[in-house]
Amino acid sequence: MSSKADKPVGTKASIDEKVGTRLWPLVLFLLALAGAGWLTTYFDAVCGLVLYVLVLFGLLAAASLRAEHPDHRFYLSMALVPLIAIVSLSMPLEYFLELYRYLLISVPVLAAALVVIRILRLSPAEIGLSFSRVLQVPLQGLIGLTGAIFGLIGFWLLSPQPLIPTLSLEKVLPPALIFLVATGFTEELVFRGIIQRSSLEVMGTWGLVYTAAVFSTFYVGYLSWISWAWWGVVFVAGFFFGWITKQTGSIWGVSLADGLVNICLYLILPLLPLGFIPKLI
Repeated sequence: MSSKADKPVGTKASIDEKVGTRLWPLVLFLLALAGAGWLTTYFDAVCGLVLYVLVLFGLLAAASLRAEHPDHRFYLSMALVPLIAIVSLSMPLEYFLELYRYLLISVPVLAAALVVIRILRLSPAEIGLSFSRVLQVPLQGLIGLTGAIFGLIGFWLLSPQPLIPTLSLEKVLPPALIFLVATGFTEELVFRGIIQRSSLEVMGTWGLVYTAAVFSTFYVGYLSWISWAWWGVVFVAGFFFGWITKQTGSIWGVSLADGLVNICLYLILPLLPLGFIPKLI
């Protein structure tokens, strides 16, 4: 693997060379992921799965062809995205309650993320897992609370059904922990810890936008304004979490925020008397 000292990462010249001459594969993979998400959700899950598999092999092939270049890290980390979809589509999740599906999907995804981290020799600090950062409780707590804002917006747009019958502690605590680990920590480790880091190395600051766009491909929907609005919320949330991670060097706060989005969206807000919030659907 080439040394990062070969060319300064993040300078205008290096970004122009890396993105300008190889923009088409970045756009192609992004469009393929978005297309696979659309096919899976609104056309045929098998077609979507096939496209995800093709994207996975394409990314692995690109990584092998660029083995002596920093792009290798980018393509290998990006392979985690179709892998998440393949795992979720191929597991027999219909036999489990919806809540536990998140946990089942997160186990192989987390294992794959750890393998990529080891292959790329990423240190805990490089992926935002510095334990000195987690001790900044007030800052990380404030970052985490931003998830409640995105959760409230999502509830207003989607009006989802609750995943639990009541707001008692014994009903809320287990699923809340599942969301914090399965969607909060695992998603942020993959997207902000691994993918964003490699994207920043290849694209400079544009890596924040690219990572947020990749993250939002899981939420591509029909051409209704509510679907586009929710996609926009997810993109903004992904960009915000990425910017926070870049500024703080930590994914602890955004992991809490990511988990809190789903806790508010599927556990708490649907069971609160929020008649003052108009429902759109």
